Amino acid sequence: MFPESEKIETSITIRKMRRLGGSALTKKSLLRWFALSLGLMNPRDSRETILDILDALFFFNLSQGRPTTAEEISSRTGIDEKTVLYHLSRLKRMGLLESRGGRYEFARDLNGKPSLEKFRSIIDESLNRSELALLEITRIYSP
Repeated sequence: MFPESEKIETSITIRKMRRLGGSALTKKSLLRWFALSLGLMNPRDSRETILDILDALFFFNLSQGRPTTAEEISSRTGIDEKTVLYHLSRLKRMGLLESRGGRYEFARDLNGKPSLEKFRSIIDESLNRSELALLEITRIYSP
């Protein structure tokens, strides 16, 4: 392992996807598009664990209007609670979720709607750091 690997705070994959279209979009296809675009799953994944967890999060957060626990998600999906906690932790590190007292909800904007702002700020910060590294590399290699 490279010594610089210890500097990794979180990993984020973003995919540029074609726009959603058509009136026949199902809830499952929307969740799959969302998960693929944010790198939460791979195009060849046959497992739908993250989709089931996202579905439960949207259900509790939006349909029920409240944060939820890993235990509730596990109960609703049939997914082992340890696996649920792994995915919740990953979503939280990416800035997609917030938690208080073991209850999880999507990060929200000032109007209280689910938002990708924290996710975007992590990406912006990473790009800014990469740009600084590029400037330093350019300085080192310049005559």
